Amino acid sequence: MADIVFMALHGENGENGKLQAAFDLLGVKYTGSDYLSSAIAMNKGMAKQLF
Repeated sequence: MADIVFMALHGENGENGKLQAAFDLLGVKYTGSDYLSSAIAMNKGMAKQLF
């Protein structure tokens, strides 16, 4: 098992938070935003309301 995963993904499947959530469930450390931040950022309408 890796000590840490370097997140270098682009596009919906790499940026929507699903992979980050899976890593969290497995206890894997990773770089970048957490799953909730990633999911909100992919929903532009919600992101505009929050920021």
